[in-house]
Amino acid sequence: MYRSCLASLLLGLFASAAGCFSPTITPCAVTCGTGDSCPESTSCAADGFCHSPGDEFMCGVQLADAAIPADAFVADAAFIDATVGCGDGLVDPGNNEDCDDFNTENSDGCSDICQVEPGFICVAGPSECHRTPSVGQVIITEIHKDPSGVSDLAGEWFELHNLSGETFQLLNTSFRDFNGESFSIDVPLTIAPAQSLVLGNNGNTATNGGVDVDFAYPTADFILANDGDEIIMTEGLSGVEIDRVTYLDISFPDQPGRSMSLGANAYSSTGNDVGANWCEGQTPFGDGNLGTPGQLNPVCP
Repeated sequence: MYRSCLASLLLGLFASAAGCFSPTITPCAVTCGTGDSCPESTSCAADGFCHSPGDEFMCGVQLADAAIPADAFVADAAFIDATVGCGDGLVDPGNNEDCDDFNTENSDGCSDICQVEPGFICVAGPSECHRTPSVGQVIITEIHKDPSGVSDLAGEWFELHNLSGETFQLLNTSFRDFNGESFSIDVPLTIAPAQSLVLGNNGNTATNGGVDVDFAYPTADFILANDGDEIIMTEGLSGVEIDRVTYLDISFPDQPGRSMSLGANAYSSTGNDVGANWCEGQTPFGDGNLGTPGQLNPVCP
């Protein structure tokens, strides 16, 4: 199918005067694919779009409508305002797009027809797509159930660590215990390889004991009991359990003001099941409690 791209041709005339145009307005490109051909004096570049020689792929090669002179000869104004569609980096639900990651490749989370692929979560536009974690890829490594200096309802937190070499999206990941308490991560939150994230019931460092929290969950929805409790992490799309820790005073550390810290040499989804692999936090943080929130734990003494 042959389509003209007048805006692309105009870009070569006005780019030097108008500078770099906004990447959020009308795309100046025609998708190069089966059945498409590039207009005369343009060619198909590595990004998959037709470009004139002067484009130089500036700002994604997109042309603001205001950059087109009012007296310019336009054979069909619809060509200037036409969007590229799937692959332009703009999510268009009206065009049946769930995502748009600036390409039409498969197996990267957003398919060649701009649908989210199984096992991925895509956010924003251009879409950032990441897989969700599988069993044991993200684990619970530290729990601060009994802070000192602040109340439990203001200073509880626990830590997650990514054991894999892949960045995961934790949006919709849920946490619960056996008593019906639960919460879900309701905003986009990624965890990179070897990264540790802190989830707590209070995101205000002035009142939570001075800990930096990556995600704050509603205090009343999830309370870490001091005598024994569970943290069960479940993947949001499939409902598959990723990891859990069930702690009891009789076998896990139990010292107010000190976190329960999984020894760095026991980082696994089975290693954190064993109370003997946990020890009391040793390093002061924030307002004087002991632990290593957001950092790799030391080996237990």
